[in-house]
Amino acid sequence: MTIDFGPKEDGTFPKEQLAILRGLARWNQKHAKAIFPTGRGLPFGHYDGMTTVSHDQTKLYLFCFSKPVGAIPLAGIRNKIKSIRVLGSGKALKWKAIGGAYWHGVPGVLWIEAPRASELDPAATVLEVALDGPLNLFRGKGGAIEQN
Repeated sequence: MTIDFGPKEDGTFPKEQLAILRGLARWNQKHAKAIFPTGRGLPFGHYDGMTTVSHDQTKLYLFCFSKPVGAIPLAGIRNKIKSIRVLGSGKALKWKAIGGAYWHGVPGVLWIEAPRASELDPAATVLEVALDGPLNLFRGKGGAIEQN
């Protein structure tokens, strides 16, 4: 995404552009942990959307640009989950793992409760997944996901 605007001839900014900048500043302040300083998120196939990982790799941030319909799937996380919350509101969300073969190191799919409408951010909601240690991914051999 590119933000490309500037002042008018008299040095002032159009109101519409100021509104966009204020909205961006509000969102950045509310979700700073998910963007500063973080690293590259999950590879394709683990989550249907953008993600980032905290510098120490113990927190995963899931970006939801539209209102979730039903539970949110997250695949291939071998870590135990300490908590999942809506960043900026602190609202804790419930989750459950379904499937997998833990005796072979294959995790199930984690299904995360969708936040209520009142907890959603109008621009993009971010979920913080706190892990029990550095991110440990499963990437199944021979499929769309390969093992770490």
